Amino acid sequence: LSALTAFLQEPTHAELYPAPLLSALLGWLVDEAASEIFVLDARTLRFIIVNRGARENLGYTQAELEGMTPYDLAPHRAPGEIERLLESVLRGEVPRLRLAGINRRKDGTSYPIEATVQLFAEQDPPVLLITGEDVTARREQEAALRRSEERFATAFHSSPDAITITDLADGRMVDVNEGFTAIAGWPR
Repeated sequence: LSALTAFLQEPTHAELYPAPLLSALLGWLVDEAASEIFVLDARTLRFIIVNRGARENLGYTQAELEGMTPYDLAPHRAPGEIERLLESVLRGEVPRLRLAGINRRKDGTSYPIEATVQLFAEQDPPVLLITGEDVTARREQEAALRRSEERFATAFHSSPDAITITDLADGRMVDVNEGFTAIAGWPR
């Protein structure tokens, strides 16, 4: 936020974009961002601001979230566990921290999230900025790719027919199956 303050104090920007306009623009950008954005009081871990994307994915209103902490979204976490995870960023030992976890929605369903946490200690109160991504679709795509690769490997290796995988650029055989070695008499 201090970088933003410095940005806002530059005369060219201040003249072109009055502070109230920039403040409104920043608020709109945060709320409309594709990422889930959470601003928490670093001392209590209570949510101060949660953007629209996160609210819609979680199913909570801003008013409901303001009385909550990350423990309400991750009830599987033991008391004190989140503080231990955040310890290095809260102490200022690292500028940001990448975390992965599971968030539970208001309706009881859950989704995997990967997030980056940053501390802004110069604020009063100090705040944590958490930007996160629901990685459900990516994980589903990765699982589908693994299943496809497994099916291919099974078909490739178990086929009695001679099958080769060849590098098109140089014609070099990259892999051959057992059917090929049996017919050609070459070892793998």
